[in-house]
Amino acid sequence: MPVVFLRTFGCNLQCGFCDTPYTWEPRVVQDSDRKMYTAKEAVEEITSLPNHSHWVITGGEPMLQQLTLVALIRYYQEVTEVVPFIEWETNGTILPSEDTDSVTDKYNVSVKLKNSMCSGKSYNTPERRIIPPVIEFFAKNPKADFKFVIAKEADLQEAESLIRRFEINRTHVVFMPEGKTAEEIKIKSAKIFNYCVAKGYRFSTRLHVAIFGMKRGI
Repeated sequence: MPVVFLRTFGCNLQCGFCDTPYTWEPRVVQDSDRKMYTAKEAVEEITSLPNHSHWVITGGEPMLQQLTLVALIRYYQEVTEVVPFIEWETNGTILPSEDTDSVTDKYNVSVKLKNSMCSGKSYNTPERRIIPPVIEFFAKNPKADFKFVIAKEADLQEAESLIRRFEINRTHVVFMPEGKTAEEIKIKSAKIFNYCVAKGYRFSTRLHVAIFGMKRGI
């Protein structure tokens, strides 16, 4: 569906399969990747787009900037007299504030598994990526869906363990194949799709990658 994507800068994790490292990885960030907006400039750009009343706020990790983003949402409401539909894409490590929850319609929570660790690094330790009070908040929140990125068989079992541990409603669980090319996604999709059918989970491919590869600005 048509939406406006707001991509924020900065992340508190370092995922090896991240497809937007230019939002946090110093080795690949260029000056053009970072742009500062005033609230007025941001709203002017947002309202220049069609169907600007549905936002997907992503990153990086947008919850790092939730205070500023809630202020932007409220400023947009004042200027346009429109209440936007607000989605957050989050890694599930930062608790939303009451103000954030009050303006939110949907959380897309991508809890990171062991497969997110950078090669040769141990930054995405369980202590960094699994924050029980935060996951419990989302598990009890009807606005939240959980997405698990699956690369291999062990990832399915790890995801199942988290679903049981935090009593996540399986109708709110989405499994997605990991991959940065259409071929990678195709190879992994059939098995994951069949697993979802058998277990009652939802399945999502990476449509933008299947069509455009890793091209930016899609």
